[in-house]
Amino acid sequence: MKFGIKEVFDIKRDEVLGLDIGSYAVKIVQLRKEQSGYSVVAAAKVDIEPGKNSESDDEDIRVVRAVQECLRLSAAKSQIAVCSICGPEVAIRRFKFPLLPRDEINNAIMLEAAQVCPFNFSESVIDYQIVPNGKDSIRGILVAATDRVVQKKKWFAQEALLKPVLMDVDGLALLNCLENCSTKTNGANIAILNVGSSFTTLAVVDNDKSPFIRDIGFAGRDIVSNLASQFDSEPAAIYRNLFSPKNPVDDKINIKNALPYACQKLVEDVSETLRYYAANEKAQVDQIYICGGFAVVDGFVELLKRSFAANVQLWNPFESFSNRIPAYLSDFLKRQGASMAVAAGLAMRTV
Repeated sequence: MKFGIKEVFDIKRDEVLGLDIGSYAVKIVQLRKEQSGYSVVAAAKVDIEPGKNSESDDEDIRVVRAVQECLRLSAAKSQIAVCSICGPEVAIRRFKFPLLPRDEINNAIMLEAAQVCPFNFSESVIDYQIVPNGKDSIRGILVAATDRVVQKKKWFAQEALLKPVLMDVDGLALLNCLENCSTKTNGANIAILNVGSSFTTLAVVDNDKSPFIRDIGFAGRDIVSNLASQFDSEPAAIYRNLFSPKNPVDDKINIKNALPYACQKLVEDVSETLRYYAANEKAQVDQIYICGGFAVVDGFVELLKRSFAANVQLWNPFESFSNRIPAYLSDFLKRQGASMAVAAGLAMRTV
């Protein structure tokens, strides 16, 4: 059976696992929708074990083990998983056509996909969503991804004995999370900046609910590499200093002072993307919510506040869950919730 960007099996369960498989860590979130909002059923995060630089080392096996361990720690009961993809093998584009007969819409969108797809169209999975606008046009969002990257994520989940039922993209999962959390936008143009290990995703939603999403190739791993060069240190030592600031491996490594230079390219890339958005949409981003694994690094959000004209703040979507979080997960989600936004958005999908 072909596994597409959107593929729903005949299941009757309402709750799914949001499974965010990154290049550095695996995150799982299971939510339950109630009248008062979402409540947390299960959540966990597990780092992927570093490679051993040997021929026998298999990265895929290490990822599967991390998924299995994350599933075990979360104690989640559901086996129904929603996964996501991002990066250069994923293309997200908006489209707008004059009104067409219903039987011509699909062909028009596939032609558009063939023109904008930056990889081999014949080896890609294509999906789209039409956004009703009540005007004399057809508009929506088109998602294309290489079959390779889709099958890879599907395989990871299946090897961990999970059932992947839907493939999303990180940017749309983030916007889904924002929409379902009680975050007041007050008519502002909101951007979510999710800084992961390999990719940074910028997702913007404006007043007409039309998403703008871009994956940026500079992310946490590159920042760590820059810091390692500055301090003539190993990346592993930098990681430990970044995420264990109370127990630094090397007191000589002052991350906060070195962070501005290490993050310079990220700031430039995000600024360029925001300028592109402003020029094409004739609108400025008013608010930027920062999330992702790197968002919890001490001093990182403060650096971005000084770098952008928009109002910048750390975004932990679980703060809107009020008292609907089990006591044993409260401290964990207070510390790590900002890194779990994609997984939370995936867990909010309905299948």
